Amino acid sequence: MTKHTWRETPIRPDFPEDVREWLDRADGRRLRDSLRVIAQATLAAGFDNAMLAASDSIGLRPEAGPAETDLVSLALRHRDGEPDGTDAQGPDLLDYDRCINGDGPDDGEEGR
Repeated sequence: MTKHTWRETPIRPDFPEDVREWLDRADGRRLRDSLRVIAQATLAAGFDNAMLAASDSIGLRPEAGPAETDLVSLALRHRDGEPDGTDAQGPDLLDYDRCINGDGPDDGEEGR
């Protein structure tokens, strides 16, 4: 897709403002690559989740935009209700702490 075609496509208004603006500023190759990755995320997790993931990706790395390496994963996390894999307080590391400190249910016993 060319920059001109992107600006005229009927689906453009359906993109969130931050994603649309980022794509508007992208050069031809980056635009094409980003739309390809967004299409993959859409197939995997649906359009709304792909848009949330694209917004996340652009927010994390505005100079790079939607990243092929993580966009589908982010979209799937949104679909599954875990956009960043944590809750409001961060990831639960209690089991890890118990394992390291040896104060878990088996008190550090080996060979589970």
